[in-house]
Amino acid sequence: MPTPVRLLILAQTEPCFSEKYVELVCTAGMTLDGRWIRLYPLPKRVLSLPDYHKYNFISCEIYKKEPSNDKRPESYHVIAESIGNVEPLGGGKKVDWNLRRRFFEERNIPIYTRKRDIMQAVEENKFSLCLFKPKAIQQFHAKTQTVDFSQKEREIIENFYEQGQLFSFLQSNLNTNVTFKRIPRQFYCQFTDDDGETMDLMVLDWEISSLFRNVRRARSSDADACAATLEKYNGFIASSDVHFILGIRNKFHNIRHAGGSHSHVNPWSIISVIPFPLPSDSGQMMFQL
Repeated sequence: MPTPVRLLILAQTEPCFSEKYVELVCTAGMTLDGRWIRLYPLPKRVLSLPDYHKYNFISCEIYKKEPSNDKRPESYHVIAESIGNVEPLGGGKKVDWNLRRRFFEERNIPIYTRKRDIMQAVEENKFSLCLFKPKAIQQFHAKTQTVDFSQKEREIIENFYEQGQLFSFLQSNLNTNVTFKRIPRQFYCQFTDDDGETMDLMVLDWEISSLFRNVRRARSSDADACAATLEKYNGFIASSDVHFILGIRNKFHNIRHAGGSHSHVNPWSIISVIPFPLPSDSGQMMFQL
């Protein structure tokens, strides 16, 4: 039986290609009582859904699908047609970082600061979403990636445009105006934790790739757009109290628990970069682990 919930959206990843759903956006949010929820799978752009963004509240109906190959504790299927009642945190258009910070503080959301703690959580399947504060950030950086789709991916995309009715999950919500295109850069962040352990994780936050696209439209080259994007994010290191929302993609969660030669792989990615204002001298924020 589906359960109605009210979520504050806190993370949306760059859309990724899916053979079954054409494209997926991993969406993570938090209920008013402080529970992490992942809405997955959610083909947001190919469905005609209400427009919502990070730090928007939404109402929706969710349920656990059994059997399912997604064993992550926070993952729920969502009834796409139930998504509605979109409202920004605070009710206005003005960005209020102190209000965003208080949302976490008032719910005593744990902040993890050590790699070993989040890796143990994966082993025990305790959680696959968390708030993480790095001890020090060395740099945001980028690597070149291919923008080409495989022959099979191109065929799926063509079928989507020509015969959308074949994708049964779409029903009457098909959005044929969507354009499928990868960006030529994959972004990363290198940082250390409280134990001095170094991590270099992919940044899958939709905001960083959207910034790249927006700058690219105004600049003459991919290199210029990449440089401008990294300049902004690296500027957060000194000017902000940077936190991450970390998440685990399902395929890496399954690899981790399958053991074998890939069991040593760090399955975590940065799915949301949160540049809180630097804390005042009056005290430190939130509850750290």
